[in-house]
Amino acid sequence: KGKKVNKLYDAITRIGIDRIGKPTIKNMVDILEVNNLIDILQLTKESLLRLPKFGDKKASNTLNEIHKVNNDGVYEWQVLAAINIPGIGRTLSKTLCKEFGLNALMDLCLRPNGKNKLMALEGIEEKRATDIVNGVKENIHYLSCLRDILYLKFDRVDEEFDLPTVCLTGKFPEQKSYYYEKLKGRYEIVKSVTKSLDILVVADPLSKSSKCRKAKKLGIKIESVEEILTSMNV
Repeated sequence: KGKKVNKLYDAITRIGIDRIGKPTIKNMVDILEVNNLIDILQLTKESLLRLPKFGDKKASNTLNEIHKVNNDGVYEWQVLAAINIPGIGRTLSKTLCKEFGLNALMDLCLRPNGKNKLMALEGIEEKRATDIVNGVKENIHYLSCLRDILYLKFDRVDEEFDLPTVCLTGKFPEQKSYYYEKLKGRYEIVKSVTKSLDILVVADPLSKSSKCRKAKKLGIKIESVEEILTSMNV
């Protein structure tokens, strides 16, 4: 049980949840039957109030701390680092996600030649490549769920200039993470419509959602997902 608590503590700190200590995590495991990061992300105020010394204010503050990762967004490397694959810490997670992206890395590890592709990277020998492939394959469902639950943001490709910002809204044929991967490197993904937004990407061009109404009011360009992907030759 101690190992589970330590792993959960490492997981939450790696995705940016900083103000939940190991004693609280132990109580979450013992009382709320929390087993993994997904369980923590899905906790409610009502469930937190069952923990010792948790009143209304502490439960609200803890829930806000958990929810901030979706409000602020997390990087792909944080998701990879958070699943605690042996030998894959923050540094290697950053390298892998910078080189491949999380979706492509997951696909790569399912391919017969995945290990060889990883060994082509500097500093990754055969044993480490094998550990990466096996670790990702064993956690593929867990990674997929985290990717879909969390709001992912992407590192800038070139810090010397700002990428155009896009916000996606509506129910798309694929998971939003699929489109985030396509747009990665060409656009900065943001979660809300503000006057600094460049393009609102919509699933339905006829949508009258609040985001669409706000974008029109602010004079922001609205494109369908097909239009923006076509413009990128995707």
